[in-house]
Amino acid sequence: MDTDTRREPPHPDVVTADPARGDAADRPVAPAVPAQQELPFDDESDQPIPYALTARARRTVAPASLPALRIVGGDPDGPDGDPGGEADPHDTRPARARALRRAGLDVRTIASRLSVDDLLVRAWVGETLTAVLPEPTDGASARGGATADGAAVADGAAGEIRRLAAAGAAVRLQRDPAFAAGVGLLTAVSEADAHALTLAGPRAEVVVRALGWLRTTADLDDRRVRVVLRVGRAVAADASRHEWATRLRVPVTRVTVTRWAAPPFPTASEVLVRVRDPQLAARVGGWCDALLAGAESAPAEAF
Repeated sequence: MDTDTRREPPHPDVVTADPARGDAADRPVAPAVPAQQELPFDDESDQPIPYALTARARRTVAPASLPALRIVGGDPDGPDGDPGGEADPHDTRPARARALRRAGLDVRTIASRLSVDDLLVRAWVGETLTAVLPEPTDGASARGGATADGAAVADGAAGEIRRLAAAGAAVRLQRDPAFAAGVGLLTAVSEADAHALTLAGPRAEVVVRALGWLRTTADLDDRRVRVVLRVGRAVAADASRHEWATRLRVPVTRVTVTRWAAPPFPTASEVLVRVRDPQLAARVGGWCDALLAGAESAPAEAF
């Protein structure tokens, strides 16, 4: 007979039955649940995550935020007579324009050879912030033409308009601070030649403000306004075109987009606005002449 009364040690996960507690049998021990550690509160985690929708996604979730899609036909009023959207990637005209400019041809001659507006050529060759005053290429342009359709005013008449505008502005600059501020904007971003007034600058919002001031001060015919955008490769051309048409308050068919050959950064953009009105260009040129006449004087004595 086996008289060994030794018992195996209790299992750590089992509680031995104790009749005094009313236990009828051994019962398992519930595993201990570790205490939940409190995580540090981070205010940044509650901030919305920035994101941007593509045009296709935006048309799905917010179709009213984008203009309706439509086919834009060729617009003869556009700067190049082509549809105002992004230029054809197979179009060789931008490269040809840059090659002709390096060969010494002026902007207006290049525009004539390529059958485009010289404003578009200026965007292609990168001469948007410096005055480009080409020499006349034939006798007709040297003599000037009629005032209709943006043709050049005769040199003598344009010079007289500019002189009279400068004389009148010299007095008004002293008495009208708002006029002086507006002329200051135009002087910084405008170039007036015998054919048109061109607005361009490194800060697009200044160009927008200058055009808006010109609308309220001069007899600006919006039908003569043309716009060219130079945009980097990372800029959506169609969206940018509609955005600038809204900002400048011009029909979208008068806005042409061209790719920037060597932008300072991929999302760079630059706007060029041209008003084909020789008489308005002469007047604005006179205003700027009057403002710059006192440029070398002390600020208090400039006007």
